[in-house]
Amino acid sequence: MAWTNFDEAKAKELRTKASKLIQEVEQVNNMKYTKSRKERAEKLRKELGKVDVICGAIERATGKICSNEPAEGSKNGRCARHGGLATGAVTEEGKQRALANLNPKANLIHGLYSRFAMTVEEQSFYEGMMNHYIEELDLDPINILALDRALRNFILNQRKEVADDIDSEIIQLKGECLRESREYTCAELGEISKKLY
Repeated sequence: MAWTNFDEAKAKELRTKASKLIQEVEQVNNMKYTKSRKERAEKLRKELGKVDVICGAIERATGKICSNEPAEGSKNGRCARHGGLATGAVTEEGKQRALANLNPKANLIHGLYSRFAMTVEEQSFYEGMMNHYIEELDLDPINILALDRALRNFILNQRKEVADDIDSEIIQLKGECLRESREYTCAELGEISKKLY
C-alpha cells in the first residue's frame, strides 16, 4: 500500500529536528551541574513529548533525560524502564486496588469547573439557591445543570464586579497621592491597603 499524502520535505524536516533534539539531550546529560541540567531538561520537556525516537523521561533527582528507544508497542512513547510496557490495571480487582491507592486529596474535578473554587459565603449562597429552585420548580436533571451553570456564572460575575471596584479605588487613591504630592510612610500605606482589602 502506497502513502498518498507522504511529504518528503516534511519527513526530512522532522528527521533533522529529531537529530538536533537528540544532540541537545546528549549535551544536557553531559552537563556537570545538576541544577542547570534540571533547568535545561525542563525547557526541553515539551519538545521531547513531540518526538517519538527517544523515551524522553526526565529523572527527578539528576535531571538526566532517558535516550533509550521507546518500547515496542508503547502507547506513551516511553522505554520499558519508564513505563512503556505498562497497560494499567486490567482486571476488576486491579482497578479497585488502583482506585483505593488514589490520593484522597487528588483533584478529581476536571474540565469546565477545574479552576472554580468557592469561598464559604459563595458556597452557602450556591447551595441555598440550588435547594430553593430545585424544590420550588421541581427541576429535571438538564435544568439542574442549567441552574448550576447560571449560578456559577453569577458568582464569577460578582467577583469581577468586586475586582473592578477595587481597581477603581486603587486608581482613585493613586490620583489622590499624586495631587497631594506627599510621601506616605510604610505604616500609612499598610493602613490604606487594609481598608481596600
